[in-house]
Amino acid sequence: MQNDNTNTSVGAMFALMATLLWGSYPLWYAPLKGIDSVDVLAVRVVGSLLFVLILLALARNASYADVKTLLRNRRARWVLASSAAVSGVWWLTYIIGVTHDMVLEASLGYYISPIFSVLFGFLVFKERPNSVQWLAIALTAAAILNLVHGYGQTPWIALIIGMCFSLYAAIRKGVAIKPLPGLTVECIFLFPFAVTYFIYLGMTAGPSFGVETNATQWSVLAIVGLISVLPLWWYTVAAQNLKMITLAFFQLIPPTCNFVFAVFLFDEPFTEHHQMTFTLVLAASVIYLLDQANVFGRKAAIAGEQ
Repeated sequence: MQNDNTNTSVGAMFALMATLLWGSYPLWYAPLKGIDSVDVLAVRVVGSLLFVLILLALARNASYADVKTLLRNRRARWVLASSAAVSGVWWLTYIIGVTHDMVLEASLGYYISPIFSVLFGFLVFKERPNSVQWLAIALTAAAILNLVHGYGQTPWIALIIGMCFSLYAAIRKGVAIKPLPGLTVECIFLFPFAVTYFIYLGMTAGPSFGVETNATQWSVLAIVGLISVLPLWWYTVAAQNLKMITLAFFQLIPPTCNFVFAVFLFDEPFTEHHQMTFTLVLAASVIYLLDQANVFGRKAAIAGEQ
């Protein structure tokens, strides 16, 4: 029993560290305003590969041999190439959101991602949502339509982030790939595009960072790869020590941090339409999580009876 409590404490600590670092991303990317978002993405890809290779060397349950095995497996290559492409779009959209004063919209994207997961499960894996999940979907749809009405335009940042976050999970669903080696292969697939992009910049106008880039911006660019892979490593440790329903509640921390930063630090507009939208989305999130907790509880009870 004591060992179980210790594992839970360790898992909770690493889950908290991971989600708080993810939630702090607006603070890291905000100083990069004025630098082209694609340039930042390219730096992030190169830095992520560098640091993930270092982390892989330090990991106990993963190695470079796992990476070689994945690269030799045709199905794994296709899965990871697809998830890498989704990651690239996801990362770029988030960077654009933060550096163009749309952190509030980015936070909405992460809040609605569980609902997109239910939809992907229904459309791709033929998983039939129950009545409670349909209610959560309906509330989320109403929230988005309310924001569209208030904006006069579609909140593309939120929709793309929400879809990419869920699509990434759907692509990796049911495929036994260790997180760290899998991330390494994804970075390997993205790396040639980043290098090609930098070569193109070198032959044309050059990158948007250079002589006028201040010390703070250079510092962020230097560690952007580390802060990209470090929380995933921590989250992997958490996943090994916590139940999935517990992890689901920790996943509310990053968008909540983004929301707080957007409204109280960056002074982004928070209108009545935003209030209604976020109220509906939070209601949908709570309904979804409570339903998942109920499902998990029933499964645990059945397992206990057996």
